[in-house]
Amino acid sequence: MDKIKLINSREVVEAIDKMRKNNNAQTQGAAIALITQAKYLAPVTLDPPMPKSEKTTNALVQLPPETKVRFHMIENDKQERFFLAFTSYEELAKWNSDDSVNAVIVTFDDIANMILKGYDDDKMKGFVIDPFGSNMVLSKEFALAIKKQKDEFDAARSPHAIKEGERVYIGEPADYPTELVKALKEYLPELKDISKAYLQLMCQGERESFLIILDHKGDKKALYEAVAAAAKPFLGGKILDIIDTENPMGLKVTENAKPFYEA
Repeated sequence: MDKIKLINSREVVEAIDKMRKNNNAQTQGAAIALITQAKYLAPVTLDPPMPKSEKTTNALVQLPPETKVRFHMIENDKQERFFLAFTSYEELAKWNSDDSVNAVIVTFDDIANMILKGYDDDKMKGFVIDPFGSNMVLSKEFALAIKKQKDEFDAARSPHAIKEGERVYIGEPADYPTELVKALKEYLPELKDISKAYLQLMCQGERESFLIILDHKGDKKALYEAVAAAAKPFLGGKILDIIDTENPMGLKVTENAKPFYEA
C-alpha cells in the first residue's frame, strides 16, 4: 500500500517506547500528549461496500452520505473487546494483510466518542494502539478521563478578553514552577516546530495563570494542545494560557524575558 502520512504516528511509537523504558511523569505526559494529537488508521466495514473500481490504497475517498461504517474490534482471551488504532499501514498489515481492507483516518477524539457511545457494553474495554507492535492499551475509563481533561484544556485556553481599563500584570513567577519547566524542556524537543518557549505568570483581575509563549512554525492548534497536555500534570491547579510571538502581547513580553527553552 502507498503510505498516506499520519500526523505524529512515528512520534507516538517512539514516545510509548521511551515511557516503557523510563516510566515517570515526564515520559507519561509526553506519550499522552502525542496519543491525543495523533491520527490513526481504523479498519472498518462499509455498507454498502465500496465499488471495486473505486477501491484505492493511495488516496482518500469521499464516502456517500448514506454509507454505514462499522469499526472493527479485537478480542482477547477473556472475550474483552477493544477498538483498533494503527499508526501505519505496516502495523495495520500485521492485523490484516489483505490490501482490500478498508480503513479510515480517525483522531483520539473520534475513538473516545465511539467508546462513549458503547460505554455500557461490559465487554468493550477501550482501545489499543498497534496491537501487534507497541500494544498500548487504554482502558475506556482512562481514555474518557483524558478526553475530559483535553476538553477542559480547550475551554481554559479560550481567548480571555481584556476589558478596557483592566490591568494585566505579567512577570516571572515568584514561586517558580521547576517541575513544569523541567517536564516541558524534556518534551519540547519532540515538537520540531518550536524554536523557543517562554514562561511567565499572568494576573488579569482576579484570574491568575501560567502564560507560555511559543516561537514556532506549523499548526498552531496542534502545538498548543500538545504543550497543554504535557503541562497538565505539573500545573498544580493553575490555569494555563498559551500564545505565540505573533500575538502583540507575546511579542512584547519576549522583548525582555528569557526563554526557558531553545531548540
